[in-house]
Amino acid sequence: MEEIYSCLDRLQRALESKIKIPLTDLIIVNQQELLDLLEEVKDNVPEELETSVKIKEEANNIVEQAKKQAEEINKKFNQIKMERIKSSIEVQESSQKAIQRLNQARKNENIEIKEVQDYGQKIFDNIEEKLKENILNVIKARELLKEKKLSVNINNDEEEEKGLL
Repeated sequence: MEEIYSCLDRLQRALESKIKIPLTDLIIVNQQELLDLLEEVKDNVPEELETSVKIKEEANNIVEQAKKQAEEINKKFNQIKMERIKSSIEVQESSQKAIQRLNQARKNENIEIKEVQDYGQKIFDNIEEKLKENILNVIKARELLKEKKLSVNINNDEEEEKGLL
């Protein structure tokens, strides 16, 4: 690129240093000198142009690769973000289910405790009733035993009295 600018500078100096025709904008130039300078510019332009095209293509390729990498990173980020959100939701749902199960287990435990207490109360009530019946039977048996003793004693006393008489 510097060579093109150098050739253009020499062309400009060549044009500026030429003799001007009075009262006109025309100058007298050496045709061959100008043609040589123009040829040199032409020779350098394709090389410089080709280099700049290659640089531009490389820059475009780099930009495209950067865009693709950015898209990949963005996709991965979104995927990870969605997985974390899903995981977070699953954790929340699991936590809620665990709390519900724990509450249900506590309810079931309370119901079972109540049932055991009621069953135990029925057993104790039944035992108490049986004990009362047994105590009454013991009292009755004792009374019967006392009556038997009395009747035996009375009969013995009567028999002794009869024997004495």
